[in-house]
Amino acid sequence: IELIEKFLENDGKKGKSLAVFCDSNSTDMPNLYAFLEEWGISCLSNTILFETDPSNHLTDEPTILGFVNKETDYTKSVNSADAVYIADANVPMKAAYENYGKRTTTVLLETPETVVAAPLTADANWKPSADYKKQAYANAILTEEVKYDEDLNENKSTVVAFSSTDFISSNWTYYDAVGNNSFAVAVFKTIGGAENTDISFVDKTVMSYTFTQPLQNSVTLVRIIFIGLIPLLMVALG
Repeated sequence: IELIEKFLENDGKKGKSLAVFCDSNSTDMPNLYAFLEEWGISCLSNTILFETDPSNHLTDEPTILGFVNKETDYTKSVNSADAVYIADANVPMKAAYENYGKRTTTVLLETPETVVAAPLTADANWKPSADYKKQAYANAILTEEVKYDEDLNENKSTVVAFSSTDFISSNWTYYDAVGNNSFAVAVFKTIGGAENTDISFVDKTVMSYTFTQPLQNSVTLVRIIFIGLIPLLMVALG
């Protein structure tokens, strides 16, 4: 944590960014979550997001749920896209504050208000009791810390957290309607000052795997050269 803080501070010059992808299946990380809390990103450990509305999750998979793009300035390039955002194993997240000192927190992605923070063991047959409050949770939160130098130039460091590593899983690249990767790239380009460039990540899919059996004449020729001629040449040179 000290190394991360030192990296983001950058000897007072700021200008650094950190991306964190959480996962409800990972081991508990109280130090990391405490660090994120200081940056306005509150994570609820040992729980998983569970969608109670069947229309917003995959069939019999209530933990694989959809999100809503909050259409902030950080995602301008995809705000008009007709895309869905979906992931599994999401850690429940909330913005701890909007503004605190030099830090400003913005929610980028959010669930509908029909989601609960369920036990990690929850499956399709699990039913939340009245103790579980249905509410919207964040799926991506970004916090900026701004510092001005003597010439009043703005310098800032950024921390952005996503609720699941599955958000950028290659599993979703096969679905044209899912815009997870484009959303993440849009965020990274903005915080990296590259939103006006043509930087992109294009997936390449191998559609077929083929192996051509060599002709017998070719096999015989290779055998003669490597088993016969080359050893004899080595002996002669010796």
